[in-house]
Amino acid sequence: MTAEAIARMERELSRLQEAISSIQDSYGQDHLHLTVVKGYLRKLITNDRVARYLEQYQPELFVEFQKIAEMTSAGTAGEAARWGGSIAAMGMAANPSGAHQAGRVFTGRTD
Repeated sequence: MTAEAIARMERELSRLQEAISSIQDSYGQDHLHLTVVKGYLRKLITNDRVARYLEQYQPELFVEFQKIAEMTSAGTAGEAARWGGSIAAMGMAANPSGAHQAGRVFTGRTD
């Protein structure tokens, strides 16, 4: 191996270590956010009126909300990586203004 190849590998290793450090730093906060979102979604989808509304008007979101609410702590990262659309659904659920807007639309219905 040449000195240039070794230097290139050392730079790449350094970049990877920085990336891992960044991920480790944000993991706790990300896990907390996911736990809060899971609890919120679980509470939403166990409300009969909200569940009926979502099933009727937003069935795709309802399915994704169910998946998120049923995630286990040990499988969080793997399960989240498996579904493409769920990450967007989780983001929508975690967005307070979006959640409030959905609530306003829902509470305006009488059926």
